[in-house]
Amino acid sequence: MDWTDLAASIVGDTASTTADPPAPTAAAAALPAVRFDRAQLTAPKVADWLDVVLREPPVSGEPHPWQLALHERLIGCDERTFKRPGMQGLKNFLRWGGPLPPMGLHVLNERREDRRRRGVATVAAVVRGQAGLVPWRDGELERRLQLAEWPERPRPPTKLPPLALQLDVVPGGAWGNRLAYSIDRNWRIRGSRCTYDLATFHVVPLVWQSPAGLDQDKVFTVVYTRARWTPDTDARRAYAAVTIAAAMADDAHPLRLTLLDRLSHGGDADRDRGRDELDLDWALRQYEVQEGACYYTGVTLTLRGPIYTTPFVLSFERLNESLGYTRANTKLVAAEFNVGYEAQMSEYYADLLFGPKR
Repeated sequence: MDWTDLAASIVGDTASTTADPPAPTAAAAALPAVRFDRAQLTAPKVADWLDVVLREPPVSGEPHPWQLALHERLIGCDERTFKRPGMQGLKNFLRWGGPLPPMGLHVLNERREDRRRRGVATVAAVVRGQAGLVPWRDGELERRLQLAEWPERPRPPTKLPPLALQLDVVPGGAWGNRLAYSIDRNWRIRGSRCTYDLATFHVVPLVWQSPAGLDQDKVFTVVYTRARWTPDTDARRAYAAVTIAAAMADDAHPLRLTLLDRLSHGGDADRDRGRDELDLDWALRQYEVQEGACYYTGVTLTLRGPIYTTPFVLSFERLNESLGYTRANTKLVAAEFNVGYEAQMSEYYADLLFGPKR
């Protein structure tokens, strides 16, 4: 997707009809509008969703549930950005569509509505650019797989089919719904701008919603790893064994330090019940059992680094969020797949999103 072209094309009607739109009010004159062609949006309900969310909410009465669900997501992104370290106090910082002049109290409501409109238009433009599909599974992924190094068997995997985001979500309906659309939180992509704007985020399934986030490089790595799973078994096991031996011999080894750091975390008493079952011996053994790989996806776990900028950093995951961090309920996963929201990754969704292990 050429995001420059996409940004340049955000002009015109705010619906899929060709009728001229009404003249904008002064408050909305600078707001982007989104034009789209129904014939090019083949994923289920994408065009209907765009028509609904780009419609002005009624002056009286409740907005459409799809509009309310999107507004909830915009508020959540706004709050996360404002609360990020270093962002406190930037009350005039606009997360959607760039900065606006400082405001007085008498225009607070107008500014809030302006932000909502910009957010809706920005998310709608990204959904349109993705054609309502889960990102990073199309031509660029196929190109990289064809150019990658492969043993004699297997050859590159078959092309992943298009996978639609679930857009017809109502307020509160995303919880536990792994394919429900979510606004990407990938800080690494947004960088120091800390802003949601074109080219700084994607719309992803909820099962991919984590602070670490995914991108094209990470999706390729996971798909490639799973496609070579069996041929790489010996190398993977040998790497895990060497890493464990080094961690046991060196108190400053990255694996040892990371495991001790994860073991020391505490917090909510209900969530952390059973954590006293976990110790370094268990963690090293679990790393060996998993062959140094993410429990869900099989990608090699990175031993050390901040999750916002380091791909696939090791973290602890509860398989069942209603239970604590017990030995039976805790696995080692890459931070990208430590999601929560009762929308954890699973073998089924790993196969669906990245293709099966071969």
